[in-house]
Amino acid sequence: MALFVGSMNPAHAADDHGNTAATATFAGPNSTLVGNIETVGDWDYFRVVFTRFDRLSVQRTDDGSSTYGTVAALVKLDSYGETTLAGGTVLDWSYFVNPGTYYLRVSNRSSSPHPGTGPYRVRISQLYTDSLSLSPTSQSVVRAGATHSFTITSGVQWYWSCGVNWVTSSEDNVQSGNQTFTYNVAPNPGTASRTAVITVVTGTSGITGTHTITQAGVEPTLEVNPSAQTVAGGGATHSFSVTSNTSWSWSVNAGWVTTSESASQTGNQTFTYAVAANPGSTNRTAVITFNSGGLTRTHTITQTGATLEVSPSAQTVAGGGATHSFSVTSNISWSWSVNAGWITTSEFAIQTGNQAFTYGVAANPSITNRTAVITFNGGGLTRTHTITQTGDADGDGVADSEDVYPNDATKYVKGWKTASLGRTAATNSPLALMWDGMGAWTVNNADQLQLTYWSSSAWQHLVFTASAKADRAKGLAADSTWNIVYYIGTDAKLYATYYSSGVWRNAMLRPGPFARVHLVDTNKHVVWTRKSDGTDAVVFWSGSAWTETSAPNGGAVAYSGVDGNRSQVGWKSDGSLVERYLSGSSWLTRAIPGGGTIGAVVGDARSSYGYDAGYRYFYYGTTDRALGWTSLKGGSGSLHPGKVWPGSPTWVATSSHWVLCRDGVGSGNKLRVFYYSGGQWRTAVIAAYGNWKGDQAGITSTGRMFFVDPSTGAINCIYY
Repeated sequence: MALFVGSMNPAHAADDHGNTAATATFAGPNSTLVGNIETVGDWDYFRVVFTRFDRLSVQRTDDGSSTYGTVAALVKLDSYGETTLAGGTVLDWSYFVNPGTYYLRVSNRSSSPHPGTGPYRVRISQLYTDSLSLSPTSQSVVRAGATHSFTITSGVQWYWSCGVNWVTSSEDNVQSGNQTFTYNVAPNPGTASRTAVITVVTGTSGITGTHTITQAGVEPTLEVNPSAQTVAGGGATHSFSVTSNTSWSWSVNAGWVTTSESASQTGNQTFTYAVAANPGSTNRTAVITFNSGGLTRTHTITQTGATLEVSPSAQTVAGGGATHSFSVTSNISWSWSVNAGWITTSEFAIQTGNQAFTYGVAANPSITNRTAVITFNGGGLTRTHTITQTGDADGDGVADSEDVYPNDATKYVKGWKTASLGRTAATNSPLALMWDGMGAWTVNNADQLQLTYWSSSAWQHLVFTASAKADRAKGLAADSTWNIVYYIGTDAKLYATYYSSGVWRNAMLRPGPFARVHLVDTNKHVVWTRKSDGTDAVVFWSGSAWTETSAPNGGAVAYSGVDGNRSQVGWKSDGSLVERYLSGSSWLTRAIPGGGTIGAVVGDARSSYGYDAGYRYFYYGTTDRALGWTSLKGGSGSLHPGKVWPGSPTWVATSSHWVLCRDGVGSGNKLRVFYYSGGQWRTAVIAAYGNWKGDQAGITSTGRMFFVDPSTGAINCIYY
């Protein structure tokens, strides 16, 4: 490095450079510094930094204005103070230096006649040229942030800086020579890209280099969930979610949608709005639109029109006074009115939305039915609920038309009672009678036969653990005279459990396979069965063994009864009535006149009961088979116009003309009895009994009925 010193004009009025090393002015390489020695004894200091071995030269200027009034000295600071290394009394000199910091001291000559005050010029040059380069000079960084590096190539000392806090580095602030510079970029939380600059400057010559960092922003998002919503016609508040990583605005195209939401929002939000009630019966639509930059999303609101429904729209109620209710389904306000004074209610005249509407009916003092209508209005819609009340002049709660036929003031059969026998069976157990009303056979949950019977002034209970297990779905049939019960085992074979010589015994009668045991011809050891292939078979005692023979019209008989004389009567699937009987050694079939469209259980071969397509009872009767069968269906031969519950099982007391079934009026959960008294057929409701199958109950000749409760399995008895 060369230093040129010379005086200049004009003079300076103030001290322009520091007078000590601590206040020295930095002197870069290959630069010219201008100064002024204001007074004798004024020293101007310049700081020169070398990062490697170099040479410093001091020379006079060549412009002819140099004087001999100024001198320059190269000094080095140490623990003893300033040490002069070169110059001091001469103007032209050079000096080799090691890396370090040095000071040039410019002062006046101390000897006369050259005091050396006035301006001077200092030019600094160096033997070796400084250099600085960065590679690469720029870097693109992903939004998530990352660690990157670049190369700094330099032969001198340098330092670095960066003006943002999202770029960090553990590099030393001041370094020298060639280096790999590593830095970290934090994730960009915004949607816009951002830029940072790392600046590198050499410590001697002030050469500057830059490394520019450009980081991408988050991709803007805007979502609405759900994008559509169907709301009821009544006014209400609703909400949905807006998911975004930026700011957004909204607008709505319908005045019946209102909200207190801010017009501009940022980030994820729950957007709440209210809809006014729809005054019309048709649907209407509104759209809330969301915008963010170039993104647009919508939330479509479909509001249904006014609805008004009444369910059920009609109701038939008993003649006795009672309270009833039905449902009103609506999304609007509605009003009601009624056209009959015998309908009363405490309901509000105007209501809104879904409601249970409750009303009371007074007892019908007439034997004829009467009708009332409750009318509902709302949103231009009209709906009605029609109430039909049956006649009930006697006030017993049963329609007069269903009490008796043609007339019976008692209405109910008095004296009927229900008793639990304190035993249970499987809920789907079949039932068969024994000892003419003194007991009943059932099957328990372990598929074991059970016998519940009256003895020693108490109900007794036996479980036949040694007998073959019974298939509950295939029925039971009992011969009460001989204390025998016939059943199909779980192996599809026909079994009998019977009492003999003071011991209960069990025997397999026929190997089958059997699908059903129908009935037993009492006292004749004849069992009517159905085989697994759908044909009917008669199993009977031939005198030395149990014999099996196919019955005529196999598979045609739906329900059947026997008369104790090896004869069976049944309904065929086409509605005709047939008798199957033993003549000599052959089984024969003959038709019985009439017939119904619905099959029914038959009591005995002397009087056969059933019900027609209208579910009303009729019967067939004769006094002697030799005289042939006579149809008494319809007209005076009808039992009674009272209805039977569709599909009801029927039980018949074979010798006393008692017929029991499910009641066809109301809910169908009551027991109705048809009986012959005073020269006419009558009917009455006995008690609630539940929805049973036909093989879960039986009635004796005296009218006593045994049944299995299908919900609990309890064995009960209804008796007179």
